[in-house]
Amino acid sequence: MKIALYMTTILEYGGGLEKYLIETAAQLAEYPDIEIDVITMDDHVTDRITSGLSVFWMKKLDKSLSHKEDLDDIKKRLGKARYFKEPTIGSLRTRLQQYDVIYSKNELIEGFVMRFRLKYKTLPPVIFGGHTPIYYPVATSFHSKLHNFLYGSFIYKFLAGGVKAFHALNDADALRFKQLFPRREVRRIYNPFDIGQFRKNATVNTYDIPAENTDVIRILWLGRLSEQKGIDDLTALIPAVNRACQKANVPVAWSIFGDGEMRGSVKALAATEENVTYFGHADQKYVASIYAQHQVFLSTSKWEGYPYTLIESQAFGLQSFAYDIPGPRDILNAYSGGHIAANRPELIRILSDALAVYRTPAGVPVSKPSDQFTPTVIYKQLLDFFSIIHNQKD
Repeated sequence: MKIALYMTTILEYGGGLEKYLIETAAQLAEYPDIEIDVITMDDHVTDRITSGLSVFWMKKLDKSLSHKEDLDDIKKRLGKARYFKEPTIGSLRTRLQQYDVIYSKNELIEGFVMRFRLKYKTLPPVIFGGHTPIYYPVATSFHSKLHNFLYGSFIYKFLAGGVKAFHALNDADALRFKQLFPRREVRRIYNPFDIGQFRKNATVNTYDIPAENTDVIRILWLGRLSEQKGIDDLTALIPAVNRACQKANVPVAWSIFGDGEMRGSVKALAATEENVTYFGHADQKYVASIYAQHQVFLSTSKWEGYPYTLIESQAFGLQSFAYDIPGPRDILNAYSGGHIAANRPELIRILSDALAVYRTPAGVPVSKPSDQFTPTVIYKQLLDFFSIIHNQKD
């Protein structure tokens, strides 16, 4: 079976979906009788899309954010799989027609390209992977509310109408896909993750985080600096937790990794809170080493699919804190070191209370990873899903 993993923009962006496509391609390429490649449009098209999104977001987007990862490193991580970047719709159509099944990002852009430019009828069966939630549970801005309207409307149903099946990353999204597309196959399959290999990476590619005081509890926040990741919550939460820790005489230090349109808020936070360090973007090869140097992980995301950060933190037994939303809920409910909160005040309280109990790095419990994302199980589920859709009769 020949499988194409498709997204319109380039892999060099370095986000969670890009990580998923690279690792899935590399792993499935090791199976006998499987040929799998990642296909995108080229850099020029990505830059044009970024310019178009600047209009949507009503502000100029930094094009450098789409080119954070090294191409040679991506090709190395892909193993036997290949990476093709197509310059035109015509060449993209020709490339995709060579495969038995297409697994695509589920966003409006991909739906538009496939509905109006490529035409579903000219393509092999298409599966939409729900890496972008179709519903944001905490939608406060105009754009997040617009997202919920568009993805729950006839517009999304029309653009995705030619899709043969949907892959949901969590239970809530599986239910929503079934409600929107009752006649389509929907499978909930978690993201796979190799805990053992990730732990090994920490010793291969090391990242030096200065530790002037080894007696402090180190708290990590890692992700894109955007509305989705809750930067406004993060900048309000850290001072509140700091005050609670000072009162309880608990020493903590915060490390923030990532880049994005809200970096100014994070830089301002680091300038005003002396125990906060902003490190900027970290390449994927260093991420394991970064987790290994912390005891606590914090997520302030307002919506997620099945976030890698909350899986990666388990590789080193970190105590992980997040909001009770789809994705984090699925992950942390199965993890003894998981803590979820309904809102910001509760997240501040449970994190502050936990730190007061831990008191020192040695007092932070090390938790055992859950087994819900075991790679051998997940990749078999994916291959079975692809095979069923490939052999499905119209």
